[in-house]
Amino acid sequence: MCLYILEIITDHKISFLNATSTETAIEAFQGIYKQYAEQVPFHVREVHPSEKIIMDAITGEIHCIGDNSILKKCLENLMHLHAPIDWVPSLELNQTVKPNPLSFTIHEACLLKENPQYNEVGIDFWESILQVSLHDRGEFWNALKNFLNIDVLSVSELEGLIKVKENRC
Repeated sequence: MCLYILEIITDHKISFLNATSTETAIEAFQGIYKQYAEQVPFHVREVHPSEKIIMDAITGEIHCIGDNSILKKCLENLMHLHAPIDWVPSLELNQTVKPNPLSFTIHEACLLKENPQYNEVGIDFWESILQVSLHDRGEFWNALKNFLNIDVLSVSELEGLIKVKENRC
């Protein structure tokens, strides 16, 4: 059994299920989402074990699923949505820690005064909102996840959540 995802972005539809093959997943999704039956084959794919998921910690809504570059874009978009300021610092994967758990930091260029990406007002704002120094890599990541109310999950963690919900129904 593998985890499959149906992603119809134009209709904000993301759904998961376990299936033995892509064809089985397509048939199952077509049975569930009859109104999308013709579109389903073009929007179903297997979720790869290396992918990560950003999920709203309160509602359980999936914000995005993918590799590190997709997660970075997703995080920056969430920062834009939640911040009452136009400036959002660029993020980069924190290479100083192991890839699991995943961690992001502020791109170094945003913290150097001589760099065009530097924005003193923006830095002050983000430090005030997050209540941490943007230079503190570990604390920044934890504060950002708390501010955005997100959890970052592995595929196996998401599968565990899906199984728990299936058992409750």
